Amino acid sequence: MPLPVFARKMQKLASQQLHQLKQLLTGRGFIKFKRLYKIKGELGQGGFGIVYKGVRLSDMLPVAVKFIERRHVREWGRLAEQRVPMEICYLILRYPRPLYH
Repeated sequence: MPLPVFARKMQKLASQQLHQLKQLLTGRGFIKFKRLYKIKGELGQGGFGIVYKGVRLSDMLPVAVKFIERRHVREWGRLAEQRVPMEICYLILRYPRPLYH
């Protein structure tokens, strides 16, 4: 694929993802998140989501934040009586305590 075509496709994809992030940031469920965390920039992205670097405001702990659209979640689990993506359950099984660097 010629570079200009690739660059246009990447620009369009970035624009779409920015739009999706803005929708998430203005959603009802996201209000509490915004009080607790601040997003600092993008770390990476994959087929189903974008990972951002951020900080937990209570103690300024660096964190990674991953946004995944509900339609991309294939399996759900339960955590503290809430329905969450199974990926979260697997992470908690693997790392029962938060990871600090």
